[in-house]
Amino acid sequence: VTTLTKTASVQGTGVGVPAIALTDATLATPVAVGEISPYGSTPVGTPVNHTFTITNGGTGPLALTAGAPFVTVSGSSAFTLLAAPVTTSPVAAGGGTTQFAIRYNPSAAGDHGATVTIANNSGTNPFTFTVTGTGTAAKIAVSPSAGTFGSINLGSSSSPRDFTIYNNGNATLNIANALSGANTADFAVAGIPASLAAGAHASFTVIFTPGAAAGRSATLTLTTNDPDTPSFAIALSGTGVALAPAISVLGNTAFGTVNMNASSPAH
Repeated sequence: VTTLTKTASVQGTGVGVPAIALTDATLATPVAVGEISPYGSTPVGTPVNHTFTITNGGTGPLALTAGAPFVTVSGSSAFTLLAAPVTTSPVAAGGGTTQFAIRYNPSAAGDHGATVTIANNSGTNPFTFTVTGTGTAAKIAVSPSAGTFGSINLGSSSSPRDFTIYNNGNATLNIANALSGANTADFAVAGIPASLAAGAHASFTVIFTPGAAAGRSATLTLTTNDPDTPSFAIALSGTGVALAPAISVLGNTAFGTVNMNASSPAH
């Protein structure tokens, strides 16, 4: 019996597989799918930029398949794509990289978030993660918002009138104050704080001492770092009243006994 053996040679080229990974280069921390990349807190109107690095750790080219700008940001408008990936897709195998940047610029105080999506040809498609941040701002309120002191006699002063400043924001409220108007010398202000912590309140007083018998007025202006109310005006008013002069009668007013049809001596 004759046994025949035949050997065949098979050749081919293996197809590489891309593998996407992401790093928040600003924080120097890796970001996995579904994780949060925090921007922290920033004052309203003050932007914060983070740069992200896409790395292809696989053996095949990594294609960003959504088309330019390759990365989409959805959710809060406080987050925007500042710079698209800076190299042309695909990203080379074996450690090739490309970068993009996202800006957080809150226009209002509070918490904000957005979802970042990177469509690609790896086994992790799409690659999504979340960016979060908190906008901070002071928020002033004053009660009462005006002061009317009524009528006060010249030479006298009103009782102290209490006013309360509230910081309803989530950042420290900085306060400067100034009196203006026709009769600033008639109003004495005391106790306005230079700053208030978030959620705090403080009281101050105003005393009215009229300088003339007439309507008197001034404006107390609080200048703050509240982005919505950088200047808070408090109208102050009162009336000075002149006392009526006292009348006195001097001399002897006793007329004694006077006969009918006669007159008393003149006094």
